Amino acid sequence: MPDMFPQIQSSAQLGASQLVERLFADQDTPSGVPTEFMKDISIRFKDDGDDGLENIIQPLIAGISAKARTATILTDWRTPFRALQILIEVPGIAAVIPLTATWNPPNATARQIEIVSALGPFFKVSGFCSDDPTVAELFGTGLKRSKADANGAFASIRGTVRGIHNSLFQVVNGIIRSGPEAKEKMMGYFYSVLSKNERRAQMQVDRATVSGDGFIYNLTEILMQFCDPFMDSKHSKIDKISHTFFKGTAKIDISKETRICASKDQADAYASETSTPANFISELFFLTLGFHHIGISRMYVDYKRFIKDFYDIRDQYDRLKEQEAAGQLSPENGLLVKRYEVQLEKMLTFRLSLESQILDPIILAHSFQFYNLVMAWLLRMVDPAHTYPHSPIKLPLPAKPSDDFAILPEYIIEDIVEYFLFVLRQSPETVGSSSLDELITFTMVFLITPGYIKNPYLKAKLAEILFYMTLPYRGQRNDDTLGIKLNTHPMALQCLVPAIMNFYVEVENTGRSSQFYDKFNIRYNISQILKFVWTNPIHRDMVRSESQKSESFVRFVNLLMNDTTYLLDEGLTKLGEIHTIETEMNDKAAWGAQTQEYRQEREGALRTAQRQASSYIALGNETVNMLAYLTEVIKEPFLTAEIVDRLASMLDYNLVILVGDRMSTLKVKNPEEYRFQPRILLSDIISIYLHLDGPTFVSALARDNRSFSAKIFHKACGILQGRNLKSPDEIAKLNRLVQKVQDVRQQEAEDEEELGEVPEEFLDPLLYTLMEDPVLLPTSNISIDRSTIKSHLLSDATDPFNRMPLRIEDVVESKLICHPKLFAPFTFHGRHI
Repeated sequence: MPDMFPQIQSSAQLGASQLVERLFADQDTPSGVPTEFMKDISIRFKDDGDDGLENIIQPLIAGISAKARTATILTDWRTPFRALQILIEVPGIAAVIPLTATWNPPNATARQIEIVSALGPFFKVSGFCSDDPTVAELFGTGLKRSKADANGAFASIRGTVRGIHNSLFQVVNGIIRSGPEAKEKMMGYFYSVLSKNERRAQMQVDRATVSGDGFIYNLTEILMQFCDPFMDSKHSKIDKISHTFFKGTAKIDISKETRICASKDQADAYASETSTPANFISELFFLTLGFHHIGISRMYVDYKRFIKDFYDIRDQYDRLKEQEAAGQLSPENGLLVKRYEVQLEKMLTFRLSLESQILDPIILAHSFQFYNLVMAWLLRMVDPAHTYPHSPIKLPLPAKPSDDFAILPEYIIEDIVEYFLFVLRQSPETVGSSSLDELITFTMVFLITPGYIKNPYLKAKLAEILFYMTLPYRGQRNDDTLGIKLNTHPMALQCLVPAIMNFYVEVENTGRSSQFYDKFNIRYNISQILKFVWTNPIHRDMVRSESQKSESFVRFVNLLMNDTTYLLDEGLTKLGEIHTIETEMNDKAAWGAQTQEYRQEREGALRTAQRQASSYIALGNETVNMLAYLTEVIKEPFLTAEIVDRLASMLDYNLVILVGDRMSTLKVKNPEEYRFQPRILLSDIISIYLHLDGPTFVSALARDNRSFSAKIFHKACGILQGRNLKSPDEIAKLNRLVQKVQDVRQQEAEDEEELGEVPEEFLDPLLYTLMEDPVLLPTSNISIDRSTIKSHLLSDATDPFNRMPLRIEDVVESKLICHPKLFAPFTFHGRHI
């Protein structure tokens, strides 16, 4: 009997598994599987219940996924993708795929999910060499690679990855459209991957514990494609995006995230409220935000850090090669050169691979559309009428934002600014042909509105975006910049000047230990923005308007002077250090006689001084230049009692350095590398003298017994004339100014002789000058001149004698009775004893 029914002896798999290889074949060949056949299977086993069809599909998905695990962009990735799409084309099968056991394994780690989940291997196919080392083959070898070859590799990789994205979108779209349960499972997969990879957003992360860059990059782009229908330029569906997505128990956990401006108690209370289910558009929106945060946004930050490391190592390598060419390379450094060459070659390949993905113009443009929508949505939240962008937002905003806005994770705004900073630095043409209205409105609203963004460094990045907009980019004319919009956009014309001037003051105290140095970089950006718009009469009028707010503008002027004093002093000191080391190195015999350790130490000191000099002098140049053009149209705030003496002393001190004997110690090789332009600096300083010429300023110059010198001014006039830096009329006016100062000094000397010795109780206790308007400090009970204490409080809000908190409103009129002669018609302007 058994012989009548022979058993098939074969190693081939039976059942549904037999279809796997046929799915890999072309459908138009006899070996392929027709779509109609798959539809028949769907109908046949659907009638037997979901479990029947699921049991058929499970091995098919397992087999196709196994094939996808070995796929790369350089191998046959299309075959498993095509097989998967055959299944997805049948809605009944597409609906069952998310029900299979391997769909979203709950215990899989972030690293495992891209391998063991049903779709993970498909999302994992990557153009990043960090995921797939074979990608490096496309970029060749060596430290010198042609741009043409790199561009060819970019085109090849980007074209392939775009094809992968299109295929993945069709797969995901097919699943989502196959039914509500499949849609929910698909969204659950996205949420799960996002949650497992929250550590990717950290500054330092073990890459072995999170999903790869390509996996997250691909998922992000698929989500953006789903956002396309509501990313239209008019934001027609913006009202569909929830403002309360994070209320109650949200599908995205932000409990550990820093909030935009909410306290912990406020955030906890918000999370305890009752939530309502989010619609599909809202879920897509917030998932896309989350994946940008753990993916592309993190890559932008990592790229910036990587590029810094790359150039640091390349600079060290170049210095060693110079030593090698000069025959001064030690054997130890010879080995180091070889190690650097290997390291730089690997880094160059990694860089090209990374740039092929994150600088893809299509991806950048897609993110631009998305972040335009995000900015519009945030503005709509803070708009009291909640009608933006369909009607303009009205300022000022309420004193406090709504809880819906305040509790949002800070990373939403952080990712916006990181994106625009990255694009403006690396690919400004991406936004060059696009509308910047949303970006300008966004920056203006949040820069000018206090309290809405708690983190001052986020606001600083908004100012940095505006700074980059003012720069010419890649072959464009100097007057053809993205910043042209700042001179025409209604919101910029209304808000830019007050926003950046107030922020200039605000960054004095940021709360970080590095705030002293951070503020200089922030203020440099602000100075460049102000200089860019200064030629616009509307912006100039806004500066005049701000100058009428005497207290706040005087604080601005005070900080401007503080910065100028510090930056010029530090910058010129560093130039002196460079001069000393270069002089030492020019003595070849003595330098060669020094030990290698000594030479390396001095070369390191030289590089440090060069770096610091370049930074300090560039910033100092801008602050002096700002003083020059501001004083041309605004004078009163610079002539207040608490400002004018310090301003005069600062100008005199730096004039002595620029034209006095110390100038010879500032002569260095290639001064332009440090942006040291003494003629321009001298011209700007002289302009300030000329702009402020008047009785009050003349008297302040006369009181400067430390630095004012007629001889120095006469020498400066010779330089100005010889270098044609000022017109004959301006030089004549400067000479008249000097003469007026000497006349005042002569008059004061005569007045002093007539007055005799001034009793000590009439002298200012800090400056030891004659008090003109004495006031009493309430906590220390000491009399001091009003101008002196006002000047002190501009930088330090405490009583200088006991460090107790103090405001100018707290001081009281002094009961000090002064000798009548002290207030005679020839009243002193202050006399240093």
